[in-house]
Amino acid sequence: MRKAIPALVYGNAIILKPACLTPGAVVLMVEVAADTQPENMVQAVIGRGALGQALAEHSGVDAVGFTGSVAVGKRVAIAAAGHLVEVSLELGAKNPAVLNDASDLDRALDQILLATFAACGQRCTAVSQVIVHRDLEEAALSGLAARAAAMEPTDGMIEGAKIGPLASA
Repeated sequence: MRKAIPALVYGNAIILKPACLTPGAVVLMVEVAADTQPENMVQAVIGRGALGQALAEHSGVDAVGFTGSVAVGKRVAIAAAGHLVEVSLELGAKNPAVLNDASDLDRALDQILLATFAACGQRCTAVSQVIVHRDLEEAALSGLAARAAAMEPTDGMIEGAKIGPLASA
């Protein structure tokens, strides 16, 4: 969304190629766009890596935005370099939470857990590491471990569910 919306605001047509394991949200975006945008402004293609490479290499593409792994990002950059288009890469995010002190450690740990596991931890902005002051290390580690251990994967649509199903192992 951070790449698609600005492109549309400036009048650009976009082609979205979602990760193969999670195409549903992009399909919904295209359906919504059909009701709000001029015809064919938002399109989606669904398939494996060769399809993404074909898009990045295509001479009719003026810019490429990619969010994902460093390895795939390198391939995207090389493919797009063939026709010198602008490339925006958001790769291998390692989003830290920093805990220097806390007037309410339990609340801080609850927020860290939420930032880690919201959307089942399957988002590029999920917290993936916690940097903790030595004085809080033991309490933070035991507090986060206990909270994580209490999370049972379940139907994500159930009221109060803490973590829903995962897209892959």
